[in-house]
Amino acid sequence: MAAQLKPQQQSPFETPQPVPSFQTAEELRSSQKQSEPYLESLVMTGSPSDIASLAAKVVNIMDACSHVQKNGLNEFHKYSYVMASDVMAALNKACVAQGVACIPRFTKTDETQKTQRSGQIATVVTVSVEVYLIDSTTGASLVVQALGTGEDAGDKAVAKAQTMAIKYALMSLCLISSGDDPESDSTTDEENSAPAKTAVCINCGKTTYFKKLADFDGAKIEVYVCPVCKKETRKKKADQ
Repeated sequence: MAAQLKPQQQSPFETPQPVPSFQTAEELRSSQKQSEPYLESLVMTGSPSDIASLAAKVVNIMDACSHVQKNGLNEFHKYSYVMASDVMAALNKACVAQGVACIPRFTKTDETQKTQRSGQIATVVTVSVEVYLIDSTTGASLVVQALGTGEDAGDKAVAKAQTMAIKYALMSLCLISSGDDPESDSTTDEENSAPAKTAVCINCGKTTYFKKLADFDGAKIEVYVCPVCKKETRKKKADQ
């Protein structure tokens, strides 16, 4: 009689373990509404004891960052403010001391164009940031959220928006007084306070509001042309 083979039992070490995914704040809220009703208004993960431990570390971080020097100076409005670099330096030192990881996650929410008073075309970008504070001992986490807007005629609008967003997220976390309500760079203040320049036709010099693209050293730039000159230009092209 053939011997019956016993089915092999699978070792628990061979069972693939689920890999935790990086959830957004909205996903965390959705899961918390089902599992932890008492945290519906907060974005936190972890057991109550782990969250309490993380909160104690955050209190220590707040205490270490309660006084940040106002080293920034708005030259246009003549007032001092807390610089983003100083806020991040203070938070970095305090978080490292407490064993708390600080991970920002940016999302661009809006981008528009505007004509400044000087006639330059500026890009205005709005970003949202979710700053994840993760306890390196227990894995408990909380999320701080903020928005930031940046305006620039060059390519720095996104960087300005990100800097403002993370600055105010971290300052809100530690309840740091900024001294600005809110601060804006001197270039933007001066730009918005300067008298508007009148758009004039490049051909006859009369006031106008029509714009067109023109070639300038191989690049396309916006120039102003009055209705009369615009009509004459079209007529000349038609006669050629």
